[in-house]
Amino acid sequence: MTTTNDTLLADCLRFAQRLIQTPSMPGEEGAIAALIAAEMRQLDFDEVWLDEIGNVYGRIFGQDRSLGALVLNTHLDHVDPGDPALWPVPPYAGAIVGERLVGRGACDIKGPLAVQIYSMAGLRRLGERSRRDVVFTGVVEEEVGGAGAIYWAEHLDYPVALVVLGEPSGNRLSLGHRGILALWVTFPGRSVHASVPQ
Repeated sequence: MTTTNDTLLADCLRFAQRLIQTPSMPGEEGAIAALIAAEMRQLDFDEVWLDEIGNVYGRIFGQDRSLGALVLNTHLDHVDPGDPALWPVPPYAGAIVGERLVGRGACDIKGPLAVQIYSMAGLRRLGERSRRDVVFTGVVEEEVGGAGAIYWAEHLDYPVALVVLGEPSGNRLSLGHRGILALWVTFPGRSVHASVPQ
C-alpha cells in the first residue's frame, strides 16, 4: 500500500509540475485542457471529453450510475504571472524549492487540479469503485467571469449530488453556498448622494 501511495503522490507531483509549465491565461486554456484530457485517458478514466467552449471532463463510473455524481470542479486558467524578476524561479518552471512546489498557479489552481485527478486515479489503482460516479470538471475563464462554469451548469446532462471546488483553502473544508435570495427593493424619495441626504 505504501508503494502505491508513494508512486501516486510522485506521479501527482510530476503532473502538477507539467500543469504549471503549461501557461493557461483566460481564453488560452486549450493546451492545458489537452494535457489534462491526455492524462485522464492514460489513467484509464471511463470517459474523457471536452465541450465546445474548452471545458474538460473525466468520469469514473460508480457502482450505482443512477445516483447523483460527486463532481470535483476546478478552473483551468490563472492570473498573469507579473514581473518574472520578482519570482524566486521562473513563474512557469514548476520547480521544487525546499519542500514547496513553486510557480504561477501552483496554489490557485494547478496543485488542487492535479490532486483532484489523482485522487480519482487512486480509486482506479486500488481497484475501487465509489458508490456513485465521480466526475472531474475543469472549466475555462474562471478568472474573468466564470464562462466555463456557467456553460457547464447550463448544459449539465447528468444528476449531481455534490460539488467539491478545488480552490485554495489552507486544507480546510468550507461550505461555500447554502442558497440565494434575490430581491427588488423600492425606496421612496429623491435620489441623492449619501454625503448629502434629503
